[in-house]
Amino acid sequence: MLRSRLPLLLLVFALSGCAVESRFGAATLPSDGGGVDAGEDRDHDGVCDSTERTIGSNPDELDSDHDGFPDAIELLNAFDPIDPNSPGVDQVAFMPAKNDASIELALRATVDGQGESFTGVLSSYPSIDAQKRSADDFLSGVVAVAAEPPENVHAVDASAERFDAVVGHTRLSFRAGFHYTSNVDFPCAEGFAFAYALKSDQGKHVGSRDYMIVITPKDAMGRDPKSFCLPAACL
Repeated sequence: MLRSRLPLLLLVFALSGCAVESRFGAATLPSDGGGVDAGEDRDHDGVCDSTERTIGSNPDELDSDHDGFPDAIELLNAFDPIDPNSPGVDQVAFMPAKNDASIELALRATVDGQGESFTGVLSSYPSIDAQKRSADDFLSGVVAVAAEPPENVHAVDASAERFDAVVGHTRLSFRAGFHYTSNVDFPCAEGFAFAYALKSDQGKHVGSRDYMIVITPKDAMGRDPKSFCLPAACL
């Protein structure tokens, strides 16, 4: 039920241009709009108490499932704030806001091929970033890497993110690279989520999975839910 509401929440925040604020710094990032709901948020996690009651999260916990991400960050980035395994450890990568910093994130999908070819497609979600940035703005590229079992694929075109003539139950692996090219530090951590899916020759999208890169202040140590930028008004 939660996932069915996520696209609407993401769209609302993309259109509202809501401000974000730091939980460890004094600065509030500038924006041209407010949040979705100015209701009570007694745990200051970016999710209104009324919303928390609806989705089943804890209105007295900044991070209801204790996975290191505030509830609003998970909700806004297509993850479940009451599931400690969402996002999974293989769905997130952290990159410091240091000029020329880079990270890689392994992407995967499993298909049941019938001889068709599959090409990877990355789609960024909107973010609450004050500069309207998304995962695309940090993406340096995606390449196709390998198939398992390898004999189920006729050929791999790495740069085109493509596996040709896939037959049978096959796991397809890709590698996405992200690069930070600025001397401007982040005052608080920000999440930039995206979906990665496969598109068949017939135009059908399959195997979509959500991922997130987190850009942290350059001197941040470890994962702290209090370090994230949050919407200035709660969801």
